[in-house]
Amino acid sequence: MKPTRRFGVVVLLVTIPVGAITAAGQGHFGFSGSIVFEQAPLESHSSEIDSGGGIIRAADDFILSETATIRSLLWWGGPLNIPSNGSFSATLYENASGQPGNVISDFGIGPVQEFRTGETLVGYPEFQYLAPLNQPFVAQAGVRYWLSIVQPPDYSWGWEGASPPGVSFYSIQGGAWQSADYDASFALSTDIPEPSCFSLLLCAGFAAAAYAGRHHLGRPLK
Repeated sequence: MKPTRRFGVVVLLVTIPVGAITAAGQGHFGFSGSIVFEQAPLESHSSEIDSGGGIIRAADDFILSETATIRSLLWWGGPLNIPSNGSFSATLYENASGQPGNVISDFGIGPVQEFRTGETLVGYPEFQYLAPLNQPFVAQAGVRYWLSIVQPPDYSWGWEGASPPGVSFYSIQGGAWQSADYDASFALSTDIPEPSCFSLLLCAGFAAAAYAGRHHLGRPLK
């Protein structure tokens, strides 16, 4: 009788934080710790400010009640017509009479994790994004800062409006800052984002395949 190939099914349990399995816009994918500032998207998902395409740069302000070291950003928005490639940049500005002033730092951010929320933003798919800062910064309590998040020149991207409405600013091709009548949606965290659920499951799949390839249950093959 020829030996029979028999394979076992390997089940790997991957522990994913409960906070990571919440609907985008209602929770914070990948953050298990402290959110020190947040402006959530409008429930209607009806407003956005262009921030990309090499033409328009948007910026919105924040003030912390306590000094904190910011290590990660979370924000909401979506590509307008052209799919996103996940590449973003962020700039921090001083406050200058209620609008962005001198640049404090240009941040490298990434890798960027993006998640479809199931909602639409002015007719386009809405995404929730999160990414670590390549260089953390210390935000002092009571100091107003301005944060700008943009897509690279080849992409048209909209930064979603936040609730409650407020004031943000935008600059066209490096010109003077102009006001917009709503805030942008983003959050600041003192934590580093955890790997996405998809990445964890993919890793688990690779591990299972490797295990199955090395362990045959039943009679050994000759």
